[in-house]
Amino acid sequence: MDEALAMQLYDQDFLSLDSKHVTDLSDVFSHLEAKPSARPNADIEVEDTTGVDDDEHQDTTSPPMSTRRRGQFDRSIPVEGRSAGYNSIRESFRKWEKDERHGHTGRGSRVEAARFATRDSVLDARTTLLLQKLINNAELDRVHGCVQSGKEANVYYAEGTDEKTMRTRHLAVKVFKTTLDAFTNRHEYITGDRRFDLGFTKKDRRRQMKEWSEKEFRNLCRASRCIRAPTPVAFKEHIVVMSFIGDGDWPARTLREAAPSLTLPQLRHAYVDVLLATRRLFQQAKLVHSDLSEYNVLYFHQRCWFIDFGQAVDQTHPELLTFLRRDLRNVRQFFLRAGLSVDGAGQSPVDVVSEELSFEIVTSCDHEPEDLLATFPSLLELVRSMTK
Repeated sequence: MDEALAMQLYDQDFLSLDSKHVTDLSDVFSHLEAKPSARPNADIEVEDTTGVDDDEHQDTTSPPMSTRRRGQFDRSIPVEGRSAGYNSIRESFRKWEKDERHGHTGRGSRVEAARFATRDSVLDARTTLLLQKLINNAELDRVHGCVQSGKEANVYYAEGTDEKTMRTRHLAVKVFKTTLDAFTNRHEYITGDRRFDLGFTKKDRRRQMKEWSEKEFRNLCRASRCIRAPTPVAFKEHIVVMSFIGDGDWPARTLREAAPSLTLPQLRHAYVDVLLATRRLFQQAKLVHSDLSEYNVLYFHQRCWFIDFGQAVDQTHPELLTFLRRDLRNVRQFFLRAGLSVDGAGQSPVDVVSEELSFEIVTSCDHEPEDLLATFPSLLELVRSMTK
């Protein structure tokens, strides 16, 4: 399709959304309020991670609104103390609508740029309309404040309703930053992946963001069936909706945040947990995370949950084993810094194995972890307890 025609159709779709939804933002942000980044000692059951089709591509997971119950969500509950983020969003829309009324809509203008900008923790016009569309499709009920801000995306706490039980679902909405300049090596994780290797570098930024979101969604479909990871719900353009890992609306701590408060036995348990999860991810989901570190592992209910699967690659990727070795090196170095032992001096047991042995544990199909860790009693005991 001609690029000019594609942009024209895109703008028509945007204006269509605009005319329907931009006048009332309360549906999306009726409960927006700032949330702390973490709370220690979270302890609540999370949603089951089974039942997701393996690597299924779908832009949304719900049937059309015409086949769904309307009015099943109560969005009329008043909220006090709305955050500055909510007010700034409302103000941004007022300015945007004013410019639209005055005709400042030419391509390249600040109005055009504002449609596709996602800066800091404030959502742009296009993102807000996409969230409204997800609400209309009953994927979401309401969106709250930003719970995590990273170099490539912001994560917002949201709520939905489980259609089977009609209970509240705790959800995370990951919004990739469309003005991203810092993270420029995305093509390294797509070029060579048989699922996406279709001229990624030649696509414009908007299409790259959509493909990146699809990649994270499809990777989550695989990963969540084999390891503890968020269950994917839907994706649309640069937005991915998934289950929320945390205590109510409080996000689980990252492994980096949790490590200082963990005892040596707990650290040893977490290390083995990550190692075995990496093995299942490689052998069952046929994926390598490719960005595994203490920042991309959540510590919740004394177990480790993997997140951020945008960089994860399929086993057809030519750099698969290079990425795996890097992941294992990052994990090993973190746990050594956290206080685990590598040499077993004196009466201390060996807590962390070598990079080569870690690699063999993850990749070997001929030997079980128990066989490879036979000379490491403390680790062997943990492996046996986790694989019962």
